[in-house]
Amino acid sequence: MKHLFFASLAALALSACGGDNAKKDDGPTGAQFAEACGEALNVPEEICECIDEKAEADLTPIERKFAYASITGDMETTEELRDELGVEGSMNAGMFMVSAPAACASETASD
Repeated sequence: MKHLFFASLAALALSACGGDNAKKDDGPTGAQFAEACGEALNVPEEICECIDEKAEADLTPIERKFAYASITGDMETTEELRDELGVEGSMNAGMFMVSAPAACASETASD
Protein backbone atom coordinates (compact mmCIF):
# COMPACT_ATOMS: atom_id res chain seq x y z
CA MET A 1 0.00 0.00 0.00
CA LYS A 2 2.89 2.29 0.86
CA HIS A 3 4.47 1.71 -2.58
CA LEU A 4 1.19 2.48 -4.33
CA PHE A 5 0.94 5.77 -2.47
CA PHE A 6 4.48 6.82 -3.46
CA ALA A 7 3.97 5.68 -7.06
CA SER A 8 0.77 7.74 -7.24
CA LEU A 9 2.52 10.72 -5.70
CA ALA A 10 5.36 10.46 -8.24
CA ALA A 11 2.91 10.22 -11.13
CA LEU A 12 1.05 13.27 -9.85
CA ALA A 13 4.29 15.23 -9.53
CA LEU A 14 5.35 14.32 -13.07
CA SER A 15 2.00 15.27 -14.52
CA ALA A 16 2.09 18.60 -12.70
CA CYS A 17 5.53 19.31 -14.14
CA GLY A 18 4.54 18.13 -17.57
CA GLY A 19 6.79 15.10 -17.41
CA ASP A 20 9.85 14.64 -19.55
CA ASN A 21 7.88 14.75 -22.80
CA ALA A 22 6.30 18.15 -22.20
CA LYS A 23 6.95 20.56 -25.03
CA LYS A 24 7.19 24.21 -24.12
CA ASP A 25 5.41 26.53 -26.53
CA ASP A 26 7.74 29.49 -26.93
CA GLY A 27 5.61 31.03 -29.63
CA PRO A 28 6.75 32.03 -33.10
CA THR A 29 10.39 32.35 -34.05
CA GLY A 30 11.68 35.74 -35.10
CA ALA A 31 11.58 34.66 -38.73
CA GLN A 32 7.96 33.48 -38.41
CA PHE A 33 6.94 36.72 -36.71
CA ALA A 34 8.67 38.86 -39.35
CA GLU A 35 7.20 36.81 -42.22
CA ALA A 36 3.66 37.09 -40.83
CA CYS A 37 4.20 40.79 -40.25
CA GLY A 38 5.31 41.32 -43.85
CA GLU A 39 2.31 39.44 -45.23
CA ALA A 40 -0.25 41.08 -42.96
CA LEU A 41 1.07 44.64 -42.81
CA ASN A 42 2.64 44.82 -46.28
CA VAL A 43 5.70 46.69 -45.04
CA PRO A 44 9.40 46.22 -45.80
CA GLU A 45 11.28 43.36 -44.16
CA GLU A 46 13.46 45.65 -42.02
CA ILE A 47 10.36 47.15 -40.41
CA CYS A 48 9.03 43.71 -39.58
CA GLU A 49 12.39 42.67 -38.15
CA CYS A 50 12.30 45.81 -35.99
CA ILE A 51 8.75 45.01 -34.84
CA ASP A 52 9.84 41.50 -33.89
CA GLU A 53 12.84 42.86 -31.94
CA LYS A 54 10.55 45.27 -30.09
CA ALA A 55 8.08 42.45 -29.39
CA GLU A 56 10.89 40.35 -27.90
CA ALA A 57 12.01 43.27 -25.73
CA ASP A 58 8.71 44.87 -24.77
CA LEU A 59 6.16 42.06 -24.54
CA THR A 60 5.85 39.05 -22.30
CA PRO A 61 5.98 35.73 -24.17
CA ILE A 62 2.20 35.36 -23.99
CA GLU A 63 1.64 38.96 -25.18
CA ARG A 64 3.97 38.25 -28.12
CA LYS A 65 1.98 35.10 -28.97
CA PHE A 66 -1.18 37.21 -28.81
CA ALA A 67 0.32 39.80 -31.17
CA TYR A 68 1.41 37.04 -33.56
CA ALA A 69 -2.04 35.42 -33.49
CA SER A 70 -3.57 38.83 -34.19
CA ILE A 71 -1.25 39.43 -37.14
CA THR A 72 -1.94 36.01 -38.63
CA GLY A 73 -5.70 36.31 -38.12
CA ASP A 74 -5.81 33.28 -35.81
CA MET A 75 -8.94 34.34 -33.96
CA GLU A 76 -9.26 31.09 -32.00
CA THR A 77 -5.81 31.50 -30.46
CA THR A 78 -6.39 35.21 -29.94
CA GLU A 79 -9.54 34.47 -27.94
CA GLU A 80 -7.81 31.77 -25.87
CA LEU A 81 -4.88 34.05 -25.10
CA ARG A 82 -7.13 37.01 -24.34
CA ASP A 83 -8.67 34.98 -21.52
CA GLU A 84 -5.18 34.19 -20.18
CA LEU A 85 -3.87 37.74 -20.57
CA GLY A 86 -6.77 39.55 -18.99
CA VAL A 87 -7.60 43.14 -19.82
CA GLU A 88 -4.18 44.64 -19.05
CA GLY A 89 -2.18 42.11 -21.08
CA SER A 90 -4.58 42.30 -24.02
CA MET A 91 -4.40 46.09 -24.00
CA ASN A 92 -0.59 46.02 -23.79
CA ALA A 93 -0.31 43.68 -26.79
CA GLY A 94 -2.93 45.65 -28.72
CA MET A 95 -1.25 48.99 -28.07
CA PHE A 96 2.08 47.47 -29.06
CA MET A 97 0.66 46.53 -32.46
CA VAL A 98 -0.57 50.09 -32.90
CA SER A 99 2.64 51.83 -31.86
CA ALA A 100 5.47 49.48 -32.91
CA PRO A 101 4.94 49.63 -36.70
CA ALA A 102 4.97 53.42 -36.63
CA ALA A 103 8.02 53.54 -34.36
CA CYS A 104 9.89 51.07 -36.55
CA ALA A 105 8.96 52.91 -39.75
CA SER A 106 10.26 56.11 -38.21
CA GLU A 107 13.48 54.44 -37.03
CA THR A 108 14.21 52.81 -40.38
CA ALA A 109 13.45 56.06 -42.27
CA SER A 110 16.00 57.93 -40.19
CA ASP A 111 18.73 55.31 -40.75
